Amino acid sequence: MRDLHLPEFGVTCEKLSSDAYLVRVSGELDLHSAPQLENELEDVLRDGATYVLVDLRDVPFLDSSGLGVLLGVANRLGRDGFVLTGLGLESRRVLEITGADQLLTIVESASGVVA
Repeated sequence: MRDLHLPEFGVTCEKLSSDAYLVRVSGELDLHSAPQLENELEDVLRDGATYVLVDLRDVPFLDSSGLGVLLGVANRLGRDGFVLTGLGLESRRVLEITGADQLLTIVESASGVVA
């Protein structure tokens, strides 16, 4: 049996301004890791975030639990306040199949998104 080494899940938050954050996610965003992301996002919301850019470039897999966390925060911040970037093919496909791509703001590149 092959030993497949999956990247460990992690979340880092960078404060870009008084109310804007960049959240970088790495590893699989699934049933087991979604609560960790939810806790981190709750922290930035409590800190006064009105704009959150979530970079998913290092997320090879996204399931419905992870999607639920993203949609929940997007619902609270609104389309202009919650933006996703760095989506891989698998994550983008999940958003398209579920119709979440119509509810979320998705940009190809983070450059120039946050002033």
